[in-house]
Amino acid sequence: MGYVEKLLIPGEKILFVTRRHWLALLPAILIDLGIAIVIVALAVAGVVFLQVQLSLLVLLLLVVPVIHFSIQFIRWRNEQYIVTNRRVIDVRGTFDKYVSDTSLEKVNDLVLQQSFLGRILDYGDLRVISGTETGVDRFRRVAHPIRLKAAILTAKKELTSGGGGED
Repeated sequence: MGYVEKLLIPGEKILFVTRRHWLALLPAILIDLGIAIVIVALAVAGVVFLQVQLSLLVLLLLVVPVIHFSIQFIRWRNEQYIVTNRRVIDVRGTFDKYVSDTSLEKVNDLVLQQSFLGRILDYGDLRVISGTETGVDRFRRVAHPIRLKAAILTAKKELTSGGGGED
């Protein structure tokens, strides 16, 4: 049983799962790629001007951007936005977990914002405005935002009409 399944209460079903769009990884990709290019350039310069052994040591530094990107990817992979037949759940973290729930009954409004590029690549920001003390859950650069919004609205309609509450 996975972590998300442990969060569910009896009778609760997962209806939709998404996460941040892969473009959220783009800054890490560009930074790590830039660092890797610099390291390779230093290694090549070391072969030309210095010793081969020193260049091999410099190439070992490629481990740094690889590890950095791996950490960013694992963080991205472990962030999920889940719609169940009772609530919207925001789960983050690899070792330490952060879980935020918003009951579908408390959802008052949904605000979707997509740029032109976001519409083309299917990502956007979704704000879930609720009657809770925090008031707003913000899902930034979420993949498939229209499907996420539709899933929340459909689940809320089912819950309020009595179709999604009990099994």
